[in-house]
Amino acid sequence: MLKPIPTFLMMLTAMSLVLSFRTTHASEPEPAVLAGGPKFRRPQLKKPGSSGSTASQGSVAQGKNTSGQPYSNQTRQQLEKSKRSYEELIREHEQKLNDYRKDPFSQDNKGLLKDQPPEIQKKIIEGRVRELERQIEKQKSELKIVDEALRTHAGGD
Repeated sequence: MLKPIPTFLMMLTAMSLVLSFRTTHASEPEPAVLAGGPKFRRPQLKKPGSSGSTASQGSVAQGKNTSGQPYSNQTRQQLEKSKRSYEELIREHEQKLNDYRKDPFSQDNKGLLKDQPPEIQKKIIEGRVRELERQIEKQKSELKIVDEALRTHAGGD
């Protein structure tokens, strides 16, 4: 006796068929393959001053300026606020990392660790720790850039 196929499996199968048909019959050329894998085009971001930009200060959406300093067009007050925000974000992520290291199962709000074999649990935990460490390093490097902008902005507004 055959069991009925769950709806979500039928949808996944249909989507994979559509995607495979779409990629094999696409009018655009295949993406260029480099040593690191396929290269895809990045989405175009809005120019500074264009309508609809909701990005926060210091983001790529505000555009790059020619001086190489992404925060050079901000006032001292904006830079200080950015600095405080990054410091708080770093503290929060470091606390989150410490809590996760102490007890990953209590921090597993998505249920990814539950019902997994120990070797898979270990890989999930290591991956989450790596990701949090990467985020903290990125925020620290961004904080250094903000600090440098504050030093060069010593004249004040």
